[in-house]
Amino acid sequence: MGADAYDRLRQELLHGTLMPGDRLRVADLNDRYRLGLTPIREALMRLTSEGLVSWESHRSARVAGIDIEEFRDMVRTRREIGRLCLTRSIELGDTVWEAEILRSFHLLSRTPFPSSCDATETACRFSPM
Repeated sequence: MGADAYDRLRQELLHGTLMPGDRLRVADLNDRYRLGLTPIREALMRLTSEGLVSWESHRSARVAGIDIEEFRDMVRTRREIGRLCLTRSIELGDTVWEAEILRSFHLLSRTPFPSSCDATETACRFSPM
């Protein structure tokens, strides 16, 4: 049950169903999920250790906010790692690798972008090219 509470809460946090600053009262979450107070408290504590939730008091928590400088640093780091990976791939790539890159580019260049995608939808609607 604890894993169910954790999984459901984490999904809602990561998909934006629960937004930064939203209050997370244990009793309200129990009414919502019907999993019991203890599994919900355990899930909130685990999510707190991951930085997704912050505790306010004995009985409530909030969805953690976003630190813009931390976010910018993360994006810069991911960009740098991506650059290093791409550089190394190019250095090690052979003609078969290059052909696969060209094939993938060709396919992706003809794939339409989604016009909208809701986390609750099972599929995105695609816009015409």
